[in-house]
Amino acid sequence: DSNFMEKIRDPIHGFIYLNDHEKRIIDTAAFQRLRRIHQLALTYLIYPGAEHNRFAHSLGVMHLATEVLHSLERNSAEYQKLNDAEKEHLKQVLRLYALLHDLGHGPFSHAGDNVFPDNTNHEEFSKRLIMETEIGEIIQEIGDEFAKKYGEDYKITPKLIGQLIVGETEPKYFLLKQIMNSEADVDKMDYLLRDSYYCGVAYGKYDLPRLLESITAIREGPSLKLAIKFGGLHAFEAFVLARYWMFHQVYFHRTRRIYDYYLQNFFRNLGGIPKNLNEFLKIDDYYMWGLLLDNKETNYWAKAILERKIWKVVFESKPHSSESEAVEFRLIDRQLKVHFTEDAYVLDHAKKAP
Repeated sequence: DSNFMEKIRDPIHGFIYLNDHEKRIIDTAAFQRLRRIHQLALTYLIYPGAEHNRFAHSLGVMHLATEVLHSLERNSAEYQKLNDAEKEHLKQVLRLYALLHDLGHGPFSHAGDNVFPDNTNHEEFSKRLIMETEIGEIIQEIGDEFAKKYGEDYKITPKLIGQLIVGETEPKYFLLKQIMNSEADVDKMDYLLRDSYYCGVAYGKYDLPRLLESITAIREGPSLKLAIKFGGLHAFEAFVLARYWMFHQVYFHRTRRIYDYYLQNFFRNLGGIPKNLNEFLKIDDYYMWGLLLDNKETNYWAKAILERKIWKVVFESKPHSSESEAVEFRLIDRQLKVHFTEDAYVLDHAKKAP
């Protein structure tokens, strides 16, 4: 594509291509901040290689989203019926949606999820950053170019990209929502391979080329919807199992979980994530490490993180526990409540539907 002027080398996907507007978005302070947000919080204290960040992941997701559209172009008769203007519009909207979907993450990624103000979340902050920083102005320029080239119906706005990120979707964008958030979405496709690579484990590996080649789209009413060709069913099953094993072996790792718990308590002691966007943009992993070091002598959680004081596991149920294990679990919990204050032990429910 002659529109793509810039390329970035990525260890997972090879070259990732960008057009001029996307390059300008990446160069903004709000996006560059993602270089300083670790993808897996403090997981690098368990798997030393896990130093990767949200910046590279966001580029990878944008790349894979585009690859899915290429598959639809080959595989889906319904997608092929769209005219060139519709395809170009969907492609640019999807690339911006994918590139910016994690823009509003707090420090240490998901470890900061529970401390956003007023029960908001990182998606809401992504939307705000798109609407209220120079990124919105660049998207507006892209939208004006599309309106000029294809007509007002094909205009792209900061509001549209923000709405997609928080889950407010018109039927014509339902396909994009599925590409970004479903059982076979590109966010998972990227993080499984990326996290496996940097953690040095094989659990998250699957056959990406076969999975991509298996993706198609069908029409249901006003919406195009993702589908998997029958020949790609095993590739899809392997992908689901890769995710299952990564949760068991890496994301639900007991030491990883306790570090998240320490971080959340430390965040809360400091008052959580600020509402003000300028204040928010100053806060990244490096800023938090500074606070941890400054508060080491006075804050229990900071000391526990810095001196690796890992709480001992009293009891851990199996991934698919029996009723007798569940009874044992509740019994131990009741006994701990008698002997300890609430801040001296934690009952950690790590849940994902099998």
